[in-house]
Amino acid sequence: MPKFVSDNPEASKPPEADVHSDRETRLHQWFQSYLGKRLVAEQTRCVTDIMKAKFGQHLIQLDSGLQDPLIQKPPVGCMSLMSRVDNRAACPVIRGVPEHLPLRPEAIDHVLLHHTLDYCEDPYQALRESEQVLVSGGYVIVVGFSPFSFWGIRRLLQWNAKRTQPWNGRFLSVNRVQDWLNVLGLEVQSHYTLAHWLPVSSPVLADKLGWFNTLIAWMLPQQGGCYVLVAQKRTPGMTLTGSKWRKISARPPIQRANIRNES
Repeated sequence: MPKFVSDNPEASKPPEADVHSDRETRLHQWFQSYLGKRLVAEQTRCVTDIMKAKFGQHLIQLDSGLQDPLIQKPPVGCMSLMSRVDNRAACPVIRGVPEHLPLRPEAIDHVLLHHTLDYCEDPYQALRESEQVLVSGGYVIVVGFSPFSFWGIRRLLQWNAKRTQPWNGRFLSVNRVQDWLNVLGLEVQSHYTLAHWLPVSSPVLADKLGWFNTLIAWMLPQQGGCYVLVAQKRTPGMTLTGSKWRKISARPPIQRANIRNES
């Protein structure tokens, strides 16, 4: 057992099969679709770039169905993935739930919540658990769907949204997540917006709408379908590293990834 995993048998006990496990399985299937792959590709480029300036020994990804490391070649000693279900991820897999992490306090350098808050049972408790297992100076990276976007509009118009992935997620607002992070003593340093394109499932239609997607990114840079928040567990006297991503707003500190859309 890795040294950062709790040796408490109750905390390490695998979760029983439930509706959330079934949701994770179905979300994994959606991530294999054209729309899911396109979104993950953009998220991967953004989060991988963010991690280039980060260092540490342990990084854990609280997974919601991707079942694969989001970060390519992470600059850490060990990257693990925590999931409700067994999978064949290309890294060590820990079974658990985000509201009760089977990890020792202050044992993890970076925690990546990949749509965890969108689909877990208690999003605030998941953030609280992440803060407790994080070392001083460590980072929490939150990836989630934005309700104030064309993705949020489609969620509202989807007649069977409550039964369809990914539209049955919470789609929490960035402001709410930022408030939770601040309450937990995690200082938000960066905010990125991604997926400035219409969430259409057809590659042919997506290609035809390329001009409109470019217009969306130019006119509504803060209304991407997905957001990425980077927050640090601060300690006095720390020196912060800069980011090469262009800031488009002073407060909140929003940045839009300069990523080429691949329709």
